[in-house]
Amino acid sequence: MQLQEQLLENTCLRQSECEAILPYMDDGAEVVCTVRRGREEKELCLRLKRESDVVRATGSYFVGVDWIKEEDVAVQVSPKLNDGFEIDYVRMLNEALNEPDNYGHLADLLTITLRSRLSVSVNSKTC
Repeated sequence: MQLQEQLLENTCLRQSECEAILPYMDDGAEVVCTVRRGREEKELCLRLKRESDVVRATGSYFVGVDWIKEEDVAVQVSPKLNDGFEIDYVRMLNEALNEPDNYGHLADLLTITLRSRLSVSVNSKTC
């Protein structure tokens, strides 16, 4: 399943997205994806909450992939669209890394969590 980043709090997902998730979440269940930045508290990336046949989502500045239910259904959060175009976050990261003055501001920018041996297939655009 694919979503866009920066979902407003309690955004109601489209019916097709709900139908993909409902079989894997009990009514009232909540799935929370977080990331820890250094020694700080965990920071919210994505929250999904089922209310009957509706799934509500809250997202932040998270782009990536995580499991909703391991081995069954994963979610891919893609960059937001800007005037109809997807933001090229890889290019932006490369540009930031080319400027040494930025290094002090980039700590914990990228997080890779290897808690599963299972791979998640994702759709990506090729250049």
